Amino acid sequence: MKVIHKFNDHSNYSVGDYPKEVSFCAAQNHVHFDAKPYSAEIEYLESTGTQYIDLNYFACGKDIVELRVRSTTNNWTWYGSGSNATNYPLWNPFFGMQVSGTYKFWGTYVRSKNNNDYLIYFYNQSAGSAAYPSFKPALSSTTVMNWYTYKFNQRTVQRDGVSLTGSNGGTINNTVMNQKTIYLFTANEDDTQNSTHTGTSKIQLAWFKLSDSSNNLVFDMIPVRVGTVGYMYDKVSGKLFGNAGTGDFVLGADK
Repeated sequence: MKVIHKFNDHSNYSVGDYPKEVSFCAAQNHVHFDAKPYSAEIEYLESTGTQYIDLNYFACGKDIVELRVRSTTNNWTWYGSGSNATNYPLWNPFFGMQVSGTYKFWGTYVRSKNNNDYLIYFYNQSAGSAAYPSFKPALSSTTVMNWYTYKFNQRTVQRDGVSLTGSNGGTINNTVMNQKTIYLFTANEDDTQNSTHTGTSKIQLAWFKLSDSSNNLVFDMIPVRVGTVGYMYDKVSGKLFGNAGTGDFVLGADK
């Protein structure tokens, strides 16, 4: 018979009140400790417009991203200027990177400048290709506040398991876009023509996964807290990823 007890032990750790799971087996008369690098798993991690996380990972055109996300605002930051402000006027990125208009890999909510429709965009362009799927299911100001699970895969997007239709072109290759690493809660971009975009998103993130073209799981991330500080914990590497921006993430309730 195995009995699980949980308690906090600060003696062997320099940061936070890391919980341990203790398994006691009477038959073998031994105790096994499984330390976790966080205090508790939480319902979500929320960015308020200044927080983001650097995954330190270079995207590939055939990477697959899945996440569960909810927008907390309809007042999104301007994206770019001139023609770009017309095409992508207001956005709320879930994740992504972009370099000088050549390497692009991001998924986002955008809001139409003219009619205030809420759209889903997945822009996936590797070097030498011209693939830019734009999935445009109109969302009302009410439904945009709901939780959705998205899957972004090359030139397809699914929302809650339902494929979204949209425009796309070109081919997706397996080039590693090694100029910029992927950010969560915004897109890591230095495109000079889009230099007016400096804001991060206002979203709640319940989990995030990224697989490579061979379907190997690279990231399997959940929101956690260490004390009162929020992180995304990667179950693949066992690492905590913290805020690289300013201010603090808002924490969901403990699970």
